[in-house]
Amino acid sequence: MPSPYSRALWLLPALLLVAAVRLHGLADAALPDYDSVRNWQIVQEVAHGNLRHLFHHGSPLFSLVYAPVAWLTTDYRVFQHLNALVAVAALAFMADFIAREAGLRGWQVGLLTVLLGTSLFLTFSGRDFTMSSWSLLCFTGLLRAYYQRLRQATAATLFWAVGWLVLGLCFNYKFLLTLPILGVLEWWRADGLLWRRGHWWRVAGLLAAPTCCLAW
Repeated sequence: MPSPYSRALWLLPALLLVAAVRLHGLADAALPDYDSVRNWQIVQEVAHGNLRHLFHHGSPLFSLVYAPVAWLTTDYRVFQHLNALVAVAALAFMADFIAREAGLRGWQVGLLTVLLGTSLFLTFSGRDFTMSSWSLLCFTGLLRAYYQRLRQATAATLFWAVGWLVLGLCFNYKFLLTLPILGVLEWWRADGLLWRRGHWWRVAGLLAAPTCCLAW
């Protein structure tokens, strides 16, 4: 099994290359679509205490995360660059997970990262200002956490996966679409973990808590 150091030695240069590709020319690019412009406007509103449109697109945490940036600057290019770098972080998260589980060698990790970062992950949404980058990061976290939950039937792995799911729902309501898939996987696993010691109502409470708190 290749060492973590060997993976990192190849992963970091590959990520720098992908980041350079992602950011190239971005300083001269305008916000590319309506959603990006509207999100930028809402972030300015939230930064000044106006929460009227916080749940626009069902992504309240997106605006809350970027609101502190708006206290320092209103330059949309800063927000675009930060959002693009979040997508690169999501790529790192995904590539490291695949490399570790597949036992890839260092150079293979580098090639995988460049391949993912310049094809599958290098999409239009990688250079806009929407919640796609954060959604990708949360999805990768959920994928890693739920993979561990399937391998280890413990309360810790279950709630860790739920935590990533809750985070994803706060960034993008479309994470609701993962619930049927997770339900099927729980049924397939059939280890009863969800129903032990009241885990199910704790899970339901965690899923409902952020939305209830933010709505209140």
